[in-house]
Amino acid sequence: MWADAVQNQDWNWDNVLPFFKKSVNFTPPDYTRIDPRFDIQYDEMALAPAGGPLQLSYGNHMFDYGLALQGGFDKIGIHAINGSNAGELIGYGPQTGTINTRAATRDSSKTAFLEPAIHNTDLKVYQTTTAKQILFNKDKKASAVVVEMQGIHPTAQYTLSARKEIIVSAGAFHSPQLLMVSGIGPNATLDDLGIPIVAQSPGVGQNMWDQPWVGLAYKTNYTTQTQIILNNTDYIAPALEQYLNNQSGALAGIGGGESVGRPIWPAPLIDRSDRRVFRMGEATRLFQKQPESFDSPAACAVSR
Repeated sequence: MWADAVQNQDWNWDNVLPFFKKSVNFTPPDYTRIDPRFDIQYDEMALAPAGGPLQLSYGNHMFDYGLALQGGFDKIGIHAINGSNAGELIGYGPQTGTINTRAATRDSSKTAFLEPAIHNTDLKVYQTTTAKQILFNKDKKASAVVVEMQGIHPTAQYTLSARKEIIVSAGAFHSPQLLMVSGIGPNATLDDLGIPIVAQSPGVGQNMWDQPWVGLAYKTNYTTQTQIILNNTDYIAPALEQYLNNQSGALAGIGGGESVGRPIWPAPLIDRSDRRVFRMGEATRLFQKQPESFDSPAACAVSR
């Protein structure tokens, strides 16, 4: 859908999947630590056991309520799928996480990519340093970045020059902010702020869509992670011993990945032509009245 929305088929599933497989190293579920009743299904074609440095697996523990949740999904017509890494999202199944199962610790872009690059390449990382402005030469080609180092009194500003390219990767808020203070953005905005215009680009900093998230909590007669949140020492002490000695038990899971389900939304909720925003009550009403609709298909890198 994204490839169609931006009219660029380079972003379709078949073209993007090889890069995901190249990035991750998948470890199958370890049933010496995970209850085999979960019988986790996954699509081996979408995962790479000998892929990149980012560890991917299911964690070493799943809570029993996940089994009840699966039964609930079955009863309301949401079917089981082979995980959510193969391009099929409508259905339910356990979720993978970036987990190093041998140590039962989180893996991340820092541990998987950044730290090896620091040790094995000539990559330089300027810590506590913020990109303030991109500088351009007379041909309007990005040539340097003005940065500010924190922790020095007075705060130090200096310039990093680039011979090859500058990559802006500062997130949804700071990437457009950095571009605009550098002179790239809507003319009206730059004029109002007195910023010299390098390139008129009306889309910069516009069309932000928030992603709503509603969390619902229900009482259950199953033991859940709430015991950890409530600091129940009778529960945590043996769990900690399991984790430290065998990388298993309640502290070795990914926290909520036992089973995640995704239904087909009723047609009125996926009609974005007028960009309507529905309250939760409205969404519930539509589900109840239209069951037939379920059948409808802050960083800146300088290359030197």
